Amino acid sequence: MKIQISKSRLFALSFLSVFYLNLILYTHPVMASDEPENISSFGNMALLPFTKGDFIEKLGAQNISPLSCPIDQVCIDLSEGDETLFFMEKLDKRLQDIFKNRLDSNLFPVDETAKQNQLLPVNRAKDTLLSHALALADQLKVDYVLVPLLWSYSERIGNQFSAEKPASVALTLYLVSAKEKKRVWAESIDKTQQSLTDNLLNAKELIKLGGKWATAAELAEAGMLTILNDFPLKSPIIK
Repeated sequence: MKIQISKSRLFALSFLSVFYLNLILYTHPVMASDEPENISSFGNMALLPFTKGDFIEKLGAQNISPLSCPIDQVCIDLSEGDETLFFMEKLDKRLQDIFKNRLDSNLFPVDETAKQNQLLPVNRAKDTLLSHALALADQLKVDYVLVPLLWSYSERIGNQFSAEKPASVALTLYLVSAKEKKRVWAESIDKTQQSLTDNLLNAKELIKLGGKWATAAELAEAGMLTILNDFPLKSPIIK
């Protein structure tokens, strides 16, 4: 007797098997030694709003950092009403929430940062993102500035249960030290969500996203939480 299994049931069985395998491989009890470290020695950090990046490929091929290039070679000046501006506002809010939980009073007030950033004179043809971040650090009297750049994104087509096209996002976070006058940390995300049937290794990521097709903002938040595990501050990130 030949038993036939529907594709939907096969998908469900595959997801459950990998789900429990990931629980075994990746979960562990929180020990008393996992207490957050004292971050007072880190000093204050200012968080810049996201900027839309458009890094020229030939500069990247020459291994030139986007922070070292004139701003008008790296960043796109978007028109008012552009959908990308609204998307970056979502990313700003999510990144602010992450760092408010992580740094508490060590995060310089984001509203004041945004205000002073707008008031700071900028020569886009001459100034670099690095020089601008250092000028802002001097203005605010902070030790570090986090510079976030959004390279690209595409929104999910469909809904959380069925997506004709999955969301994708590419961004980089740079940490600039006022004392060392250079970038001291950077991490990037370049991700398109895949289904479990496309790649069983995506089970852990799918679980983090609630087992659904994520929006671009949700995909970006999950990615930022992951890369910030290696951020110089060692206190745990709280969503």
